Order: sequence, then structure tokens, then C-alpha cells
Amino acid sequence: MAGEIHHGSPAAAIFPYVVVAKYLLSLVYQLVLSASAAKPEPSSLEFLQPNTPVRSPDYNNNVQGTLTMGVADEYVGAVIGYAGRTIREIERVTGVQISISKGELKAGTSEREVVISGTREAVDVAEVMIVQRVSDAANSRRR
Repeated sequence: MAGEIHHGSPAAAIFPYVVVAKYLLSLVYQLVLSASAAKPEPSSLEFLQPNTPVRSPDYNNNVQGTLTMGVADEYVGAVIGYAGRTIREIERVTGVQISISKGELKAGTSEREVVISGTREAVDVAEVMIVQRVSDAANSRRR
């Protein structure tokens, strides 16, 4: 019968892999959806960035705002990405504008100034994405 898989056929050989691949893709899709829907609380990032601003209870997500943060000079490349792809992707996904000081370090530190502008909600998401990039780069250097 058409549509059936018989043992020993080429389709039978790859069928388990197709099932596993479809299952893994569905898991990845669910993770992406849950990650885009869930916004981590700023306090959960304090261990990565001690100067994470604390938000007030009357915080309005749609108000335009600017956040200035420091990123260690050695990890700025991870935020910018190859030919600026990473920073452009963060800007595209969140709708923010990001500027990074060119070579100038913040006084008394080895950090460069990163300014994120947009709605508060978008700025928060972009901040999390940048902190994640820095964290990933730091972890890959430790290995």
C-alpha cells in the first residue's frame, strides 16, 4: 500500500531520525516562544551586572527611555558581532537604537559605554540580550 513504511526500505531507515528531528524542532520552537514571552526580572541579572537598575512599581513599558550601561572592552566584540550583525539583530528584534563608544573607556574602568534607546520594555529586552552575549563570551573564554 502507498504511504506505508516497510522494514528494510530506505524510508524505514530514516524514519526514526525524522521523528526525533521533528520532536527536537518542536522543543526548540516551544523554547523560543517561551523565551520571547518571558522577560526575566532585572534582579535575576544582578549577579551578572551589579549595577542593574531597580525598577519602580509605576514603571510604564511604553514610555521612551535610555539606559547607559558599561560593557568590558574585551567583550564589546561579542556584542557588536561580525561586521555588526549581532548589534543590528538586537536592534531589529527589539526596535531599540544602540550606540557603543568607540575605543573610549569609562573613567577609571576597562568598560565602554553602551547607550540603549527605545521604549522601556524594548530597552529591558535589549539589555538582557547584551548581558547574555557578554555572559556567553565570558563563559567561552573560561573553557
